[in-house]
Amino acid sequence: SLATRFQLKDLNLEETVLLLMGGVLELLAPDRVALKSQITQRFVQDSRKMLQRNRPLLETLSQHYSLGIVSNFYGNLPGLLTKEGLAELFDVIVDSTAVGAVKPDPQIFLHATRQLNVSPKEALMVGDSLNRDMLGAESLGMPHAWVSGPHNNKPACCPNALTLKSVLELKDNLLCEAA
Repeated sequence: SLATRFQLKDLNLEETVLLLMGGVLELLAPDRVALKSQITQRFVQDSRKMLQRNRPLLETLSQHYSLGIVSNFYGNLPGLLTKEGLAELFDVIVDSTAVGAVKPDPQIFLHATRQLNVSPKEALMVGDSLNRDMLGAESLGMPHAWVSGPHNNKPACCPNALTLKSVLELKDNLLCEAA
């Protein structure tokens, strides 16, 4: 309910997470609300570290492919990515609150593919959630890659899905196709 309770449009990553963490702590651990700044700082620090780690990959991929983000977010994702210096790497940014559809609803994926002027079969959905990302892509026949994480040994969700331990593996998997 973050988007319905607050004006989020111009908030950066830290401000967004601070509001989110405050709400979570108020609901689940009201006696721990004082920790929201400390938890937020740690989360934002770790997130920014990963964003910077992934930036070179995004820069390289954006030279060969049209990139997009489809996210269950709060309505402020484009502005947040701009403030983090990443928005220019994406041809389309689809925020669930802004478009009124939440993954795995096929409409949110179709919104992105229409903006990219491609069919779902011409796109590749890369995500870390079997229930939201892979299920949504699979429902449209969209090729997909599951970023399972370094410690997950489960098989992919579907026979044709690519399974990656890290998003960084995309470089080797996609750039040899683009060459």
